[in-house]
Amino acid sequence: MLGLGLYGISSLAGGLATGPGLLVAARAVQGVGGAFLFPATPTLVGTLFAAGRERDRAYSVWGAAGGSGLVVGALLGGALTQYLGWRSVLYVNVPLALIAVAAAFRLLTPDTARRAGRRFDPPGALTSTLGVTGVVVALVQGPESGRLPATVVLSAMAGTALPAAFLLVETRTRDP
Repeated sequence: MLGLGLYGISSLAGGLATGPGLLVAARAVQGVGGAFLFPATPTLVGTLFAAGRERDRAYSVWGAAGGSGLVVGALLGGALTQYLGWRSVLYVNVPLALIAVAAAFRLLTPDTARRAGRRFDPPGALTSTLGVTGVVVALVQGPESGRLPATVVLSAMAGTALPAAFLLVETRTRDP
């Protein structure tokens, strides 16, 4: 629900933005909201549906909805931009987020108690995040650079070494 709220509010802020600074900030917060949402949705499917046929069907619907959303979103986004302006692409998220938050309050049960003593895993979080970031930077900057600058080389090395470090860290931590 936090992710939905951030996504909806930042979509509204982006649509109302009067300058590039606010628009970029709103889009960054929108990305944070999306980052909260993405892992939450398959987790909800896994916990709300019984194992077996029911859960398999729910994951299939979730995957089909996501894939369809990408296609429909691209087509609808183009139409909205052409006929209503670029701000409409952001405004369309606001009522959808409101509907989803209202539905979440009615459909989702509160979280159960967490296992006592479980801790956050900073080394795992850092090695995985920085490793993926290294791969992305190398892939995005490599073709634009034309040759191999230090940024691309170091990012590629980090993108190779840090995921290996992540695997090692996760095999040795108490709460991976």
